[in-house]
Amino acid sequence: LSLIFYPLLQSLFKINSEACIQSSRKPEDILKIIACIPKINKDAVLFIVDFLIELEKSSAKTMMGVENLATVFSPGFLRCTDPSKMLLNTTYESLFMQNIIEARKKSK
Repeated sequence: LSLIFYPLLQSLFKINSEACIQSSRKPEDILKIIACIPKINKDAVLFIVDFLIELEKSSAKTMMGVENLATVFSPGFLRCTDPSKMLLNTTYESLFMQNIIEARKKSK
């Protein structure tokens, strides 16, 4: 999947990554952010999140729970362009991704 994300010129979330970081502290805002992205991006995000939910079901074998999946996939969803903030934002980007996965699980 990294071959899908990294060649993209823009993040799947075509909004300021700072808004996503801020919403990581408020899970209810995540659904609002997803609603604001273009339909094709939203469809891609939801497809990948559904895949991650299925993958998590095998976490006993793969050792990839929600936290690990979020850590691995969050850089593909959100792109921090400021090198000085990249490491600082990693935790919040991962939390944002975890909240997307959990919100999608609840909505199904």
